[in-house]
Amino acid sequence: MAKTIRAFWAITPPSEIIENIIATLAPALKKTFGDKLRFVPAKNMHITLKFMGDVEERTLRMMAEEMRLLAASTEPFGLRLRALGAFPSWRRTRVIWVGAESVPEPLLSLHGHSEIITAEHDGVAGDDKRYHPHLTVARTRGVLEIKDMEAAEWRNFSSDEFTINCVELFASALTSNGAVYSLIERCPLQGARQ
Repeated sequence: MAKTIRAFWAITPPSEIIENIIATLAPALKKTFGDKLRFVPAKNMHITLKFMGDVEERTLRMMAEEMRLLAASTEPFGLRLRALGAFPSWRRTRVIWVGAESVPEPLLSLHGHSEIITAEHDGVAGDDKRYHPHLTVARTRGVLEIKDMEAAEWRNFSSDEFTINCVELFASALTSNGAVYSLIERCPLQGARQ
């Protein structure tokens, strides 16, 4: 049987943006929710383009080659993270995230092509849901209900604008302590340095 890797495509904000998100949001969220949240480790923070699940290693190599070509023809682009959201909703919160202020065309294109590449090589159908780029900040211990969003001091968070200059392919290993991500491939956008 062929070896499979649980994998996903992502973009990762620069470390100073992630540090600012943690420094700004963690104290305010802890003040509001106490120990009801598990914060995502900084090293695991990313914006998912496409989660693929288990993919054969050989297939993953072919997909990575296609993404390298696509990335080489894509210009680096700016992105800003702004305002918090919750999955599935603020009334039944399980995940707290910070979303993209707007979705630039290059990001939509990378997402769309990651869907196509996955479908062509792995037979995984594309996601019909509208793409909502976000960075997960915390997961809840149980379901939380947040009733008064207007009073939440952390509600109007906004990061500085940053540049996305590569797409990354990660392996995701599930452990008893949560997921451990390992970088498999970095696909620089045109003009970007590795």
